[in-house]
Amino acid sequence: REMFESEVIWTHTESQFLAIALLFRLHGPDRPRPKLLGQSVWLFDRWQSFSPLRRAFFSHLVKFVDLLTVHSQENHAIAHRLFPDKWIEVVPFGIPEEDKSPVRVRTSNRPEVLSVGNDEHRDWPTAIAALKGLQDVDLTIISGRADPALAAGAPNVKIVRVGNNAELTAAFERATIMLVPLRANHHASGITVIQEAALRGLPVIATETGGLRDYFDDTAVTYVPVGDASAICRAVLAIVDDPEGASRKAAKAQARMGSGGLGAGAFIAQHIQLSRK
Repeated sequence: REMFESEVIWTHTESQFLAIALLFRLHGPDRPRPKLLGQSVWLFDRWQSFSPLRRAFFSHLVKFVDLLTVHSQENHAIAHRLFPDKWIEVVPFGIPEEDKSPVRVRTSNRPEVLSVGNDEHRDWPTAIAALKGLQDVDLTIISGRADPALAAGAPNVKIVRVGNNAELTAAFERATIMLVPLRANHHASGITVIQEAALRGLPVIATETGGLRDYFDDTAVTYVPVGDASAICRAVLAIVDDPEGASRKAAKAQARMGSGGLGAGAFIAQHIQLSRK
């Protein structure tokens, strides 16, 4: 009832907008209804893996979406090819940006690389392969989806879970570097963690995929090719050898948050602007 009484519905993922589109379909295509903003994260990455029947079903439901939004130019290109007649906009994802930690030069006798995430496109094997030979560097992976068996035979690697935000914040404070290892994707996988690291003043190494450069360029984040363990290793050693330079990059990344154009404020503002359109 509340949905049908509203003027605009915002959604966060495809599971939501497809469900609401089906609701509109079941209530009759001619019944007055609110405008539906359908935000997609994983749908277009998975599209080719769907059966023809599922693709046809989802395509039918997209007809009831007034505006499709995505988080990357790569996803926009795919969506435009699939639905050339739909209104599609890129809305950069952003997290609350009010709480920032001062950027500091992070030096340690034993550097700790932190890697966080549960997205399906995290490339844990490549991250471990890159750092398991560096006996003077620790890698901590915080994930509910990483298989602990991946760390077998690598005494400097541990895979853990955290129970609350305080534990996660403490891990950020201990870390020397944030590593975001990714498999090829189109939806800016890893952008939440990169923004969290930017707010905490952490230098970031990330796989160049998914349109992340649209958020942070090379002056703010160190990028490595997909699946390149040796490039990750070199990037980690370069940051350890030049902590001042790494801090300058971290400051550039942090400057992008908030007044620099990224964050929850800009994310919400664009939703409001599009809703008025």
